[in-house]
Amino acid sequence: MLITAKSTRRRKAKYPAKANARLRAAVPWLRAYTVSLAPVFQFALDAEFRQSQLNYQPITSNGF
Repeated sequence: MLITAKSTRRRKAKYPAKANARLRAAVPWLRAYTVSLAPVFQFALDAEFRQSQLNYQPITSNGF
């Protein structure tokens, strides 16, 4: 069994390309996932902001 340097080099190059393709295929799915989660995060931030506005007490010089 004779393995030349050329064939091993070609074989090695296959795997990163495969991983790259797998990663490229995952990107649109990941983008869709983050876009679908965006309203949830927006709601959470909005609720937090509203809560902070509820107990907002401006500091005045005369205490009122």
